[in-house]
Amino acid sequence: ISEAKGLGLVAKTPFPRGRRILVERVVRLVDVQAPAKPPTVLAAVRALMPAGAALEAKYHLNQFGGEDPAGPGVCVRLCRANHQCGANAYHHLVEGVQVLWARVPIAPGEEICIE
Repeated sequence: ISEAKGLGLVAKTPFPRGRRILVERVVRLVDVQAPAKPPTVLAAVRALMPAGAALEAKYHLNQFGGEDPAGPGVCVRLCRANHQCGANAYHHLVEGVQVLWARVPIAPGEEICIE
């Protein structure tokens, strides 16, 4: 979307109110530090904002799941959603997975924002 605002998440298809938009597993810092993880997971986390920052800084800026007993982590697609008061979407945690829902109808091309 913009350097000042962040990467952004934009709808490609219409989402009626109450439609599930995205389901994504929370990735914890220990997950990407483990040698057994696929390099694609590590590459996706390294691509997050802030550009060029250490993994710890990327986790600090982009983390979700503070209510998860396993601790916070990032969702590499969901964390691209920018914050907006009165957002058009909301998310919640279900067993280590973040689920993103349309709060109001969202048109193709519209930015998806969370509170």
